[in-house]
Amino acid sequence: MKKKFIPEKDMADVILPFAGQWVTLSSDKTKVLGHSKKMETALNQAYKKGESTPHLIKSPDSSTSVFIF
Repeated sequence: MKKKFIPEKDMADVILPFAGQWVTLSSDKTKVLGHSKKMETALNQAYKKGESTPHLIKSPDSSTSVFIF
């Protein structure tokens, strides 16, 4: 059985590997579509994958704590 994705709970696990970068997610927030230190590059990666309205998140660097509500 596939684990249900709960954005409020699982978002930190999704963006953790991209510390200090901009991360674009699919509109349902279940897939990372792009990441880069430059916001424009991350957005362009998502657009190239066909996502017209990606979610954009700035992942904190590894020395910062984050709480997503």
